[in-house]
Amino acid sequence: MKKLLLLLLLCPVLAIAKTILPGTITFNDNTTRTGLIEIQNDYKQQRIFFKTDKRAKKETISIDDVQFYVVSNEADEQIKFYTLKLAVVPAFSTKYKISDKKSWVRLEKAGEVNIITAWNANGAVYYLHKPHEDFARYLITLYGENGCCSHFKMFKFDMERIFKDDCPALVKALDTLDKDEFRANGPFLAAILFTQYCDIHE
Repeated sequence: MKKLLLLLLLCPVLAIAKTILPGTITFNDNTTRTGLIEIQNDYKQQRIFFKTDKRAKKETISIDDVQFYVVSNEADEQIKFYTLKLAVVPAFSTKYKISDKKSWVRLEKAGEVNIITAWNANGAVYYLHKPHEDFARYLITLYGENGCCSHFKMFKFDMERIFKDDCPALVKALDTLDKDEFRANGPFLAAILFTQYCDIHE
């Protein structure tokens, strides 16, 4: 659907339209701090800025100390960001390379697998995160509405690469996957297919 694809493109922009938002940081030791959080506009940044209130002094907090943080936007919607290593397949390789450092990622859809985005000034990149793993795998990049739909083949290719070892039923289903399903659901189709075809209790 055109509206869905437009929303997917705008979500990261909406998230960073106002960079200082009220929220709560949860640290690795499960302690929390509530105040004002300055959202980083580059997922590779290794720190975040925090203030207890508008008049307080800005503090710098390392990404390595944070589990996640949740902020509220102007529409009073809660948006969750957490820290995670990202994995891509380099050119001329067939194996995932996991980054050495963590990145700030936004949770787009939570479930048996999570769909997340890492974003910067160029836009959003979608990743798939299996909750039992400490990294997320590259899924797709949305360059625009028409570009998104033209990436249907690449979506299937990356889904096969992600699930070939632990969910053969999903990989087989990709052979008969209809392009309209991808057009209607975008990257979230990955989570839908996982729920339909993969038994996490096996």
